[in-house]
Amino acid sequence: MNEENDDHDNEFNNMNKENNNNDDKFDNIYEENDNNNKEFININDINEDEIQSNSSDEYNNNDQLEILENKEEENKK
Repeated sequence: MNEENDDHDNEFNNMNKENNNNDDKFDNIYEENDNNNKEFININDINEDEIQSNSSDEYNNNDQLEILENKEEENKK
């Protein structure tokens, strides 16, 4: 009976170790997912900066175009 009980204890301990290993794996996956989220956020930040930069360029181009059109109108007069 005692030997059988020891076997069950060992089996239970092994199950606990396996469970702990699975927890570690889960933690690693969670950490990897968190890193992927950070990377995704960084990409979004870069895209947002690019959009703002492109918008600024577009405004500048529109201003340039307006200036040229005004000069053209003046030259026609």
